[in-house]
Amino acid sequence: MLRATIAAVLAVTVSVPVLAQDQGQGQAPDPESFLPKPTAEHELLKRDVGTWDAKISTYMGGPDAPPEVSEGVETNRMLGDLWVVSDFQGSFAGMPFTGHAQVGFDSKADHFVMSWIDSVSTSLMTLQGTYDPASKTLTMTGKVYDPMLEKEVEHQSVTRYIDEDHRVFTMSMKAPELGDDWVKGMEIEYTRREADAPE
Repeated sequence: MLRATIAAVLAVTVSVPVLAQDQGQGQAPDPESFLPKPTAEHELLKRDVGTWDAKISTYMGGPDAPPEVSEGVETNRMLGDLWVVSDFQGSFAGMPFTGHAQVGFDSKADHFVMSWIDSVSTSLMTLQGTYDPASKTLTMTGKVYDPMLEKEVEHQSVTRYIDEDHRVFTMSMKAPELGDDWVKGMEIEYTRREADAPE
């Protein structure tokens, strides 16, 4: 991480004088002239900022079996105006579970992007997708390693925004061994935690 940060700083440090030289100017251009600006999609991300209580239903025995229900807490903050940084704490199979995500909108590629790591996996998961304003739904897809099948499978996450204080996240997988349809593996009902009352 430190190396990547240093590389990014060096890239900006080197490119700014070159830009100034190419433009025939005696001073560096205003960073606002070339740095990305927040879009309407980035504004959508701000809805997730805050602390959320989570009711987690895990379908370990398949979508028709009763789910294992647990609780968790998700805390989200903005990194500048472009990224949501998310930390999750809960339990999985009776063990403590922590996860970390970055969610943003790639304005060049014109789609949302997300990366995810957690305490029970050695694989980095990356997803991309789109938002449907009519249904208030963010759908993201990608591939993830499944330890049960011992291979990568198709992954889909769908976040449906009920209102400002409630959203539902559904995670599904698809693989030939599981049939032709998406198989739901988890559903999380999020409720925004009320702000602390003033003293």
